[in-house]
Parts: sequence; structure tokens; C-alpha cells
Amino acid sequence: MQTPQEGTARCHSGCVLKHDPGRRWLFRSWRAVLGTFGALTLAGSALFAGGPALAQLQAPALGPAVAYRAAPSISDVKAKVNKLNDEAEAATEAYNGAKEKRLSLQKRLSAAQTRLKLEKKTVAEARTNVGRLAAQMYRTGDLADLTVFLGSKEEALRVQSGMTSTIADRQAAALETLREAERKLTQQETDLKAQTQKLAATEKTLRQSEKTVKKKLSEAKAELSRLSEAEQRKILQGAGNIANSCQAVAAEPPNARAAKALKFACAHLGDPYLWGGNGPSAFDCSGLTKAAWSAAGVSIMRTAADQASSSGGKHISSSNLLPGDLVFFNSPITHVGIYLGDGLMVHAPHTGDVIRVAGVTYNTLTDAVRF
Repeated sequence: MQTPQEGTARCHSGCVLKHDPGRRWLFRSWRAVLGTFGALTLAGSALFAGGPALAQLQAPALGPAVAYRAAPSISDVKAKVNKLNDEAEAATEAYNGAKEKRLSLQKRLSAAQTRLKLEKKTVAEARTNVGRLAAQMYRTGDLADLTVFLGSKEEALRVQSGMTSTIADRQAAALETLREAERKLTQQETDLKAQTQKLAATEKTLRQSEKTVKKKLSEAKAELSRLSEAEQRKILQGAGNIANSCQAVAAEPPNARAAKALKFACAHLGDPYLWGGNGPSAFDCSGLTKAAWSAAGVSIMRTAADQASSSGGKHISSSNLLPGDLVFFNSPITHVGIYLGDGLMVHAPHTGDVIRVAGVTYNTLTDAVRF
């Protein structure tokens, strides 16, 4: 229950405002001002306190946030691209090796198929011969009738006179021939199966190597795309370039073969690198060296590692290099060039580059061979 004083006070202020519109407007305006001041006071407190109210006062977002990405360092991109190119080249050499092995296995498989066909024919003829001998013996037992399979009356007379083997001997020999033919047939079937399995495994390696090469090159391309075109060219085509011509080197090849190999390589300066390339106008590293020495009349293997282990070459130290020598890099070996002289070589570097004269990187040089 309200006291008279409380009721009177409330009624007095309420009634005055109710019956005086001017004072009522002034009261409402003053209350709005006080409310605004209070809100600004709270916001200011939040601003200085760093509280959550600050976030509420920020302007609404105009769209999805964009993550800041620092400009890539040319040196970092170069290091990544070089690493990826090295890995791609290693996969390329594995691809080249698998391709060569596939070619060899295809030839062996074809030969095995031919041998199997001949053995089947031999077995069929041996079985026929045994069957004819058995039928002849069963039918008559008469040696005079051996002309059926001996081929002439004269041969039959020699058998009758004891000058040649008897029908029993012939039958035993025919059976032995059949058994030997069947044994060889089994061997050829086993060999054919083995060659087929090896070829399938090599095909799998070939596909995997090709997939790896493309993946590494795609990753390198993605890294390069972060740079300008001029920066990309600097990384792809600027590193290690010493001269545009082999004439910059005065060293003479030790023999005519080396001279021919170098002449071939130098004639292809500027041709593009192509992984798995064997020419005539695009090569990878070992494709170039194989083609160069082939032009000199020397047949060498297809991959860099196989060229380094070739029985026809002589291993030499890095201090005794002569023009025409093959120089090999990395461990295991994944790259090869042809030594030009004065610490320079001709080589096909990597995808995006061309055949060029470059300095020998002695810190990664692992072997050298002279043919």
C-alpha cells in the first residue's frame, strides 16, 4: 500500500507531464540526449579497453576476407623449381630405362613366341611319326612295309638286311624325339610366360615414371607462375649459361670420334629440351649424348647411368677431362653432358630450357667416361 506522500509525488510529476505537452517534449528530448551520451561513454570504454564492444562498432564487411600472401622470393622459387626439375630428370631417366627395357623385352618376347611355334610344330610331327610307327607295327609287323614311312623300297631292303635300325629302334628313337620336343616346348612356354610378366612389370614402371615426370613438371610450373615472365625466364634459361657457341673454347678433341660427337652436340645448340627426347630436333640429356656419339660411330646405352657403366668406355678423373668426354652428375647418376673444355660442357638442362654451353658443376660431378 502506497503512502500518501509517495502517491502525491508520482501523481504530481506524471499529471504535470500529461497535461503540459511542451514540458513533456522537453523531458523526452533530454532523456534521448542522456541515452546517447551513455552509449558513447560505453563505446569509449570498450575502445580503450579493447573489449568486444569494439567489434560491434566496426563497419560491416563488404565481402569475403582475402588472405594476405607475401610476394614470393625469387631465390626461394628458384630453389624449389631446381629441385623439382632434378626430380623430374631422375624420373625421366627411369622412364628412358624402362622404355629401353620394354623394347628389349618385346624383341625377346617375339623370339620366344617364334620358338614356341616351332616347338609346337616339332612336337606335332614327332607325335605323328610315333603314331605311324605304332600303327605299322600293329598292322603287319612286316619290315617290308616300312616304305610307308621310310620313303623308298631301297631303304626297306636295307632295314631287312640289317644294314639300318629295326622298326623297334626307329620307334624308340621317335619316342625319344617326341619327349625331347615336349620338354623344349615346356621350356619355351615357361620362357614366354616369364617374358610376358617382365614386359607387364616394365610397362607399369614406364607409366609410373611418366606420371612422376608430368607431376614434377606441373609443380614446377605452378611455382614459376608466382613470378613475372621475365623472372621465369631468368630462372629457366639464365642459370649456367656461359656462351652461345662452342667456338668460345679453344681446346682440341683428342681424336676424330670425340670431334664428331662434339660437332653434333654443338650443331644442336638452341634446340629445346624434351624429356624422353631422342631427336632429331629435341633431346633430353642422355638422348643428346647418345645421338652425339652415335654420329661418331659409337653405340652407347640410352640412360645416363647406363652410359656411365658402359663397358666400352674408360673412367677418368675430373682433373684429366678432355673434349668429348661424358661427364655425369648426382648420385645416383641422373644427368650427363659432353665436356667441351676449359671447365665447360654442352648439355640439355631441363624442361623449359634449350641445349646450351654451361659450366661443369664440379660439386655434383660423380663420374666421367671417355670413348
